[in-house]
Amino acid sequence: MYNRDINIIIQSSDYLLENKLKIMLPTDGFNISVMTYRDHGMNVLVKADICIIDIDTAGYIIPTAMTNHKPMLVVFSKQGDVPPDVIKLADELWLNIASDTVLEFYLRKLFELLELKRRLFMSENYLDTLIDNVPDLIWFKKLSGEHIKANKAFCEAVGKSKAEVEGQNHYAIWDIPEEAYIQSDYVCLDTDEVIISTLRAQSFDEKVFTKAGLRQLVTYKAPLFDETNTLVGTMGCAHDVTELKNINKELGTILDSLPFAILVKNEQGLVIDVNEKFMEIFNPGNKSLLGKQYTLSEYLEPGEYCYTKNTDNKDEIHISRAGREYIFSIQKELLYDFFQNPLGNLYIYEDITLEKTVQQKMHELAYTDQLTGLYQRRYLYEWSESAELRNLSLLYIDLDNFKRINDNYGHIAGDKTLASFAQILRTIFPQNIVARIGGDEFVVIVEECSKDKIAAKAQCVLDTVCDVFHQDESTKVLSASIGIACVGEEHIQFDALLRKADMALYESKHIGKNCYAFHHSCK
Repeated sequence: MYNRDINIIIQSSDYLLENKLKIMLPTDGFNISVMTYRDHGMNVLVKADICIIDIDTAGYIIPTAMTNHKPMLVVFSKQGDVPPDVIKLADELWLNIASDTVLEFYLRKLFELLELKRRLFMSENYLDTLIDNVPDLIWFKKLSGEHIKANKAFCEAVGKSKAEVEGQNHYAIWDIPEEAYIQSDYVCLDTDEVIISTLRAQSFDEKVFTKAGLRQLVTYKAPLFDETNTLVGTMGCAHDVTELKNINKELGTILDSLPFAILVKNEQGLVIDVNEKFMEIFNPGNKSLLGKQYTLSEYLEPGEYCYTKNTDNKDEIHISRAGREYIFSIQKELLYDFFQNPLGNLYIYEDITLEKTVQQKMHELAYTDQLTGLYQRRYLYEWSESAELRNLSLLYIDLDNFKRINDNYGHIAGDKTLASFAQILRTIFPQNIVARIGGDEFVVIVEECSKDKIAAKAQCVLDTVCDVFHQDESTKVLSASIGIACVGEEHIQFDALLRKADMALYESKHIGKNCYAFHHSCK
């Protein structure tokens, strides 16, 4: 499941509880931040997903004024003396905690509850999103006939809102008196009984009088069972096939219901059919296309698209709209008649924007340090497998005294410092490989083995660190130590080159930090 950000606010006069929770907090599925506040301002609660009130040291605040946002309220007390008005508002009570083991148990149960609520919400959201984006009618019923859920298409068919549909039976929803239903040839409820009696999914042809008139539906129905495998209701999915009596209308309906943009050309290259998605994407001016040649340059604005022909016979087109880029793959299929004579071509334009975005994101996650945006160690090793390690230098850089930043100002300040230092390296080495390989350890690979030129770059790093960080009281303790290893025409393994730079780094720190040192093999 997707990760979720959880902001935990602790109201306490000390940081003991925060320090304990940071050690005990789960990591799977959550991005968690913990912060202790001593004041009880409402603006603090606005930022919180979970508010833990150490009532022994901080007193309490009753979040009755919260309207749009109310955090989960956890009351913490080793003494166990909690006012009744606070108990009424609390979601969880952590009382009389005798040990860290008990506290960890409470915390684990809290996050299990969060995970259950999260899964319930996401499951309902998945279902609602899925059925509301399906053009067919979808509904769920109790055995009593009451509708417990219906999708957007169903509600549009009956001309009612979801609130007006849910909880109502067939007659109320479709505005059909029971007497009129019995005398008609409608079979909707009859087929429900078939599903209930056979306990298996089946398809039916059904007639329904909708707000758009009498429609012919192909309906797929199935039984619903609870966790004990007891029948509790039925579900249905109905596809309107009224227009399919006409072959041309049938083709148009199918094409327009597809999630792809479709273009059909005859043997002469003239357009004989398109679906609505194609018109929306590739003909925003809504110009007439039938019987004409279609070219991107004629129907799309210059600079709005970029056409790419791939080597795997699947072309791509990139379209920019309102500041967003959309990517479509283009698949060409030959059309034949009954006797296998060629009729023309079918072009399928599939939106692969999400797929491409996910691929790019996966690549970034695999090779990029999330804090600094620099490459990480994995990238260096994979790069070194295909690269010629000749005529280059490796700078192994360490931030001196960085631990003091974390110890004195916290990890958030430390993260900001690392990000700032990463930007320094990007600026000084814009065309080179820059990576973060450890907490405050960085590597730069430069395609240059001249000691004078590399020394100048290294000195620039040292000077810039002083210029940037010594302006602030919190970071003026920082400096940099740099170890440099060079390789000429001789071949060397990456690990060996890295070790040489590490040895040089050790030497620079031994000299007194805020300096650089070359490995003795550098000429």
